[in-house]
Amino acid sequence: MPVYNWKGINSYGEKRKGKIEAVDEAGARAQLKRMRIDVQSCKEAPKDLLENIDLFKPKVTGKDLVIFTRQLSTMIDAGLPLVQCLQILGKQ
Repeated sequence: MPVYNWKGINSYGEKRKGKIEAVDEAGARAQLKRMRIDVQSCKEAPKDLLENIDLFKPKVTGKDLVIFTRQLSTMIDAGLPLVQCLQILGKQ
């Protein structure tokens, strides 16, 4: 999902800026509106040149895979929908 750089003013009138991940610019603006940010600018952040190089990406270890499958199994056994389980585990 793309990352957007934004600048805006919060509900206290303070200037703020940051980054937000969203499907598109409209989605980013909608998220900021829910956070009570009056958006002044919102642009897609430039891609990092090293982003696609596998040397710098963390690898999934066997231990990570075991933990993931155990947690997924526990949540499925508890009756949670698969999509919700994957969303929860994805945030970790």
